[in-house]
Amino acid sequence: GDQGQGNQADGANALNNPTFLASASDSFLEKSIAYGRPNTPMSAWSEHQNGPLTNHQIRDIVAWLRSWQTSRSIRLEDPPRGNQTAGQMIYARKCAGCHGKAGQGNKAPSLNNPWFLHSASDGFLAHAIKKARPGTKMPTFEDKLSPPQISDLVALLRSWEKPVEEAPQARFEPSLE
Repeated sequence: GDQGQGNQADGANALNNPTFLASASDSFLEKSIAYGRPNTPMSAWSEHQNGPLTNHQIRDIVAWLRSWQTSRSIRLEDPPRGNQTAGQMIYARKCAGCHGKAGQGNKAPSLNNPWFLHSASDGFLAHAIKKARPGTKMPTFEDKLSPPQISDLVALLRSWEKPVEEAPQARFEPSLE
């Protein structure tokens, strides 16, 4: 949407969500813009991916997105390594109804997208599970799941990660934070 509110028609996330902006690093945002989300309506925009934007323009867009941020960025710590099998059982009960049996998306965004998993840190994933995204249908799980259970979910999501092809011409270099 024109004010970052997302779009339910194609499942686009709300970019102006305060919890999202506080937890998303500039590198995550830059990579998301540069490489998009293959097999979704979010296309790659980097000129290195045959899109129209230079690295500088992508950084300008991230700065503009930051203008919507209403709270300070948080420092995310990766959770302890979890158990993928235990995570699968939790996921089947708590997440699959909206995110799809294998994370492909259903009523909620896909979680198994290679570029999403390549760009998101384990801390980002754990924070999203704990705090959700206010204003969306996703509930917070901070009081419903223990820290080890959240680590187990992150381990499951990580198991879906596949190698990504960086670029047909040259690799996009995110800014240093």
